[in-house]
Amino acid sequence: MVFDPLSLLALLAGTIFLGYLGHILSTRTGIPDFLWLLLLGLFLGPGIHFFASDLFITFTPLMSALALATVLFESGVKWDLYELLSVLPKAVVFTICSLFLAVFLIGGFLYFMGFSILESVLLGAIIGGGTSSIVVFSFFGGCSESKAGKILLLESVINNPLSIMIVVSLLQIEILRVEAVGSLLRVFVGVLSVGVCFGFLFGLIWLWVLRWILKYANILTWGMLLGLYVLTEVLGGSGGGAIACLIFGLVLGNSQHLSRIFKRRLSSEQVLGEVFKFNTELTFLLRAFFFTLLGLTATLDLSLLFASICCLILFVLARLFAAHFLGSFLKLTKNEKILIGLMVSSGFSVALTSQLPRIYDPEGQLFADPGIFANFAVWITFLSILISLGASMIFRKRRMAPVA
Repeated sequence: MVFDPLSLLALLAGTIFLGYLGHILSTRTGIPDFLWLLLLGLFLGPGIHFFASDLFITFTPLMSALALATVLFESGVKWDLYELLSVLPKAVVFTICSLFLAVFLIGGFLYFMGFSILESVLLGAIIGGGTSSIVVFSFFGGCSESKAGKILLLESVINNPLSIMIVVSLLQIEILRVEAVGSLLRVFVGVLSVGVCFGFLFGLIWLWVLRWILKYANILTWGMLLGLYVLTEVLGGSGGGAIACLIFGLVLGNSQHLSRIFKRRLSSEQVLGEVFKFNTELTFLLRAFFFTLLGLTATLDLSLLFASICCLILFVLARLFAAHFLGSFLKLTKNEKILIGLMVSSGFSVALTSQLPRIYDPEGQLFADPGIFANFAVWITFLSILISLGASMIFRKRRMAPVA
């Protein structure tokens, strides 16, 4: 086993280039880029034991917090208010229905298999929030402007922060030992309110500040994002920082719309463009390293393979049922309903949320083995990619691609 600074730098360099190569391949093959990063981590960690997984587990809380703040900010930046309002109601209804139905089915199955109630519900939320836009893009291509394409792409944006919020809320509620429904709602609404208010307020303030910053606006914005995350977590409670970062990105990403609403120019579009470009590259780096970290700290536990397959089947059934039940409301064709149900490729939120139990329960008071969530995430990632890519190839072969 080797563990020294040069080895870590080599790992970081390899992760960056492999992540970029995977991104290029994903546009041509439809295979998500993070698959290669996950395989790299599994090979260097549990495979040949080149790196000790215990040492990387100590980095997980820091990497998770950085990734959580940065990726949710990126999600908020991508949300266009006017475009959201046109498709948002349908995408939100489908996302919420499919997610909560998946949590119910998967959670019930895992509880029957002997998992605790908390573990079952958390795994249901982790797996149910795993849709990725990568496979959707690779399948739809030029048809991404169709109704089903827009719903799936928007769902992948909504689902990630929603599943993260659910997992964080469940962990926070369990840690606080909240028993009464009223107290539970007060905790959730309180954290949500503080997160939204802080994110919106700091977003407006930072838009104004950016007008006077000529140098280092990119890194200062990221510093502001991390400071906002810490401040909201301390004052609003655990989980508030994630919400604040999402709203902070939403405000900055819609500066033009807000300028028209307030009838005054809030910030320089050129500066914001550079900030967003920097954050995109930063997100790429954190995302790439995080999937490698997941592989380094997880194991391919064969005892979880059967449960993972069953969970994915239930996830597909939940999505198919939601698409069929809401078909008339969503105005989808039969082929579009089937396609939406089968698009279950896991994305970054599964990798991230599977690490959250280690962050919120470092002493192991809630879970005997917090690593089981990461082990589940590895199988779910592999199997969901196979399902989505298999479905896309079948649809393409039969020329069943949806039309606008």
